[in-house]
Amino acid sequence: MEMNLEKKEPWIAILLSVLIAGAGHIYCGQTTKGVVFIIIDIILWFTIFGAIIFGIYAIIDSYNLAKDINFQIEQEERRKANNLQKEKLEKEKAVKLKKELEISADSFIEEFKKNYKLFKAEIYSEEEYKSKKDALINKLATKKISCSIEDFLASLITLKEQKILSIEEINKIKLLVM
Repeated sequence: MEMNLEKKEPWIAILLSVLIAGAGHIYCGQTTKGVVFIIIDIILWFTIFGAIIFGIYAIIDSYNLAKDINFQIEQEERRKANNLQKEKLEKEKAVKLKKELEISADSFIEEFKKNYKLFKAEIYSEEEYKSKKDALINKLATKKISCSIEDFLASLITLKEQKILSIEEINKIKLLVM
């Protein structure tokens, strides 16, 4: 059940209750209680002491009522802010997970080119290079490509032309992405 409350100034509730017992309650949205307080105050005016005591009670009660309303509003605002923060974190987590599960053609090609350069510079041995290539190709079994299959395969043409990928490796890639 959602509450439709507006913040109230406790000092206004006090001032209204000082003028007319119950007016502070009406200001805070508790009309029935305010009217009852006004009626009781009128009845107690016949005994000045009762009216004073009841007036003091009405002042304190309307002040506390305004504070309670404000507290409820602040609690609701904090709850909404927490929910927004949770939603934001969940969206960020989903985006991160999507990035972890996807691979772009550009990053795939760059990885191949980088490994090829390391191999050509004799930093990787032929065995290490083949192992890196196989690992990168096999990564496609657990990743989703971030573009169409045709675009992904077309991007491999340069790797084939540069003899970085063999036709057998391209066929293996084709099997994994189709």
